[in-house]
Amino acid sequence: MASRAQFQFTSSSHTDEVCTRIFDQHRKRVHALCLWMLGEKDSADRLTQMVFIGCLRQLQPGVQAADVEEQIDRFLIFHLRAAVQEQPRRHSPSPLGRDRPRNRVPYLRSVSDGRLVSAIQTVEPIERLTLLLHDWQGYAMERIVDLMGAEAPVCRQRLLHARLQLRRALLRDGAPHAVLGFPAPA
Repeated sequence: MASRAQFQFTSSSHTDEVCTRIFDQHRKRVHALCLWMLGEKDSADRLTQMVFIGCLRQLQPGVQAADVEEQIDRFLIFHLRAAVQEQPRRHSPSPLGRDRPRNRVPYLRSVSDGRLVSAIQTVEPIERLTLLLHDWQGYAMERIVDLMGAEAPVCRQRLLHARLQLRRALLRDGAPHAVLGFPAPA
């Protein structure tokens, strides 16, 4: 992940204290999403740093905390969508280290982390992003629609496809009990 010294050095338009506080408050969430989407620690580190540098360069004095989070999310989604379009589709598990999804849904508790990582990496990138935002980060569908710039039915369809792809991957991997209580799409 981007070191605090590098981060402070690149964000000269605001005080180091404010930038550091914003970075510390949001870095784990941003880095975890980057890691789950890209599957490589170095790429996730670079993308996390790009998101914060870009966001803080455009940050206006006196902005509210909710607006900062919204701006970070917009930069994150923009950069993630661009990054996953450049990478080939992966079918093998990638080492994600210790960053795990935050709000793991109960239907996945019986799945080992290795199986889950492998299964998530098989989901199409744009659908994987929708799944991670909704099921792992707990974003409301309305917020995802706004961030993704798509219509609500499209986002719901992406979420449904992502869940079905995840279900198929888990079944192929021998985890039938993990999908018995699969939730209906929001």
